Amino acid sequence: PTRRSSDLDALPRRCVTRSASGLPGRPAPRQRNDHCRSGGPIESLTCGTRVRPLTASIKPIRVFLASPGGVDDERQVTREAADELNKSLRRQGWQIEIDGWEERGPVGGRAQADINKDVERCDVLLALVWNRWGTPTGGSSSGFGEEWELALDRRERTGKPDVWLYLRSMPADVDEDDEQIRQVRRFREKVTEDETAFYKPYDTADEYRSLIQIGRAHV
Repeated sequence: PTRRSSDLDALPRRCVTRSASGLPGRPAPRQRNDHCRSGGPIESLTCGTRVRPLTASIKPIRVFLASPGGVDDERQVTREAADELNKSLRRQGWQIEIDGWEERGPVGGRAQADINKDVERCDVLLALVWNRWGTPTGGSSSGFGEEWELALDRRERTGKPDVWLYLRSMPADVDEDDEQIRQVRRFREKVTEDETAFYKPYDTADEYRSLIQIGRAHV
């Protein structure tokens, strides 16, 4: 099994050892944005959602929730945790707004291009990946793949967004000949080899829920 840090370390980070699955990682300087400073809300942010319109005194932290299929439970857990998180953050003058494909309705033209608008303005890209990769969009191998590359390109140019990644462990009986699995394997290898993002492994949706709750308790 993959070695993990203390359960109190709920936020994604770079792995510093080679795991049993062969995913290495080394520490590297973290990209920071305007909200991300010592003691600031992004330092302890784990999840969030849009709760209600912001007043002039409340500053938004925009989180884009990116994932292929297969992690619906985790997406729902993230949104459920947001209400509690925002209760404490609003008292500090902040509120997390979470965006994802669910917030975008039918549009003319290429649907992914409309979703990408939220990637272009987010402060944090929070990504969840398990055993699916998705379908081509006309601009990339999948919607998630396009969102990921867009976020990395923007971060390279501007320093934003912070990119956090949660990787759910593959099932033991996974079909390695499945093209979806091959795409996910290539993604995981590229992330660890290129050190493009902080990431945190987990095994089940319930474990992810625990990570969210621990992080929320320390805001």
